[in-house]
Amino acid sequence: MYAGRFFVSLLGKKLSKNGLLKSSDSNSAHIALVEIGRSHDECLLPQIQWLKEAGCKITLVCNPEIRERNPIFEHYVHAFIEPVMDTSQWKDFWKMRKLVNDLRNAGVDKVVFNTAQGGHIRNACRFARKTRLECIGIIHTTRKFDGSFTQKLISKTIKKYFLLSKFLKERSKVSDDIQLEYFYPIHSIDSYPDPAKEQLTITLIGSVENRRKDLDSIPELIAQLPENAQLVFLGKSDASSEDRLKLERDPGSENQNNRLIFYDAFVPQEEFDRILKQSHFLLPLVHPDTPSADQYLLNQIPGAMILSFAYHIPLLLHKHYKNHTELATASYYYTTETFGEIVQKGFEELKEKRNQIKSEPSYQIDTQKKRYLDFVLS
Repeated sequence: MYAGRFFVSLLGKKLSKNGLLKSSDSNSAHIALVEIGRSHDECLLPQIQWLKEAGCKITLVCNPEIRERNPIFEHYVHAFIEPVMDTSQWKDFWKMRKLVNDLRNAGVDKVVFNTAQGGHIRNACRFARKTRLECIGIIHTTRKFDGSFTQKLISKTIKKYFLLSKFLKERSKVSDDIQLEYFYPIHSIDSYPDPAKEQLTITLIGSVENRRKDLDSIPELIAQLPENAQLVFLGKSDASSEDRLKLERDPGSENQNNRLIFYDAFVPQEEFDRILKQSHFLLPLVHPDTPSADQYLLNQIPGAMILSFAYHIPLLLHKHYKNHTELATASYYYTTETFGEIVQKGFEELKEKRNQIKSEPSYQIDTQKKRYLDFVLS
């Protein structure tokens, strides 16, 4: 038995026998967006909105957790499939066959894999190869193109891939039969209030992990900031994790703990949005010659990059990454020694910098929407 649950919005349309909308009810394309894992849902909303605006029918295949924490999806999606995975390799293998058959029988034209990597996607692509379904994928790290055998199998079916930045597309090496494009998954924001001047808020997106952020640099950086400054780690972190405990116990930050803000649970979208709107800067905290440099701005982008473009919040980037020209309009560049003075300069120029980000042609939603739709619907 397939361990998924089907939830369908009827919208006055005919349904196939498995409960999904038939694309024959309209001349528009029927697109399935697939996210089997528990992450990267921040990339789904822009795609859903753009496809809806283009007149497409949308079936969303996602983990139940993703649907629960993104109630806005209900306004755009025609049908949901919420597969329960990780029961056993054998059962999960046949669930992918069932999923592909259900999408095909519902009249789905194209499948966009929101995270086009891993064993589940490999299995889905194996079954999709025998159908008329066109499969497109989003790659979140270019390492998947660098010798991954599983990715080579996936690429027998997926011939069109998105990257999430221009520089990732330019550094990716693929075979001649693969097409690459990039887009920024930027969704519209309801308002852009100016952050309060009384509190200087520097926000770090995601959890407290030294492999993703150079946490060892924080005591030196925060010591250069004024007393009204706080660093907010905007993402769920484990209070008992070794990385967080080490940071909190560091002699340089022990006296600064009241200026380090953590979340011990998943951050609701309303709180996430509220903190971003009061943030003066976003700090990826990626530094050369540290584990963070192996993760970001080489093989993948930090989440702060897309949020900077969407919310018009300046990025604080290490000077080492000044060669990433697509980030230049949004960024202030520092070294560990100059961090405090760069923050002060950015604070004084904040309104001007925000206007520059807002006006940058390459950061516009319409530009990203057109690039995305042209590639998917062509």
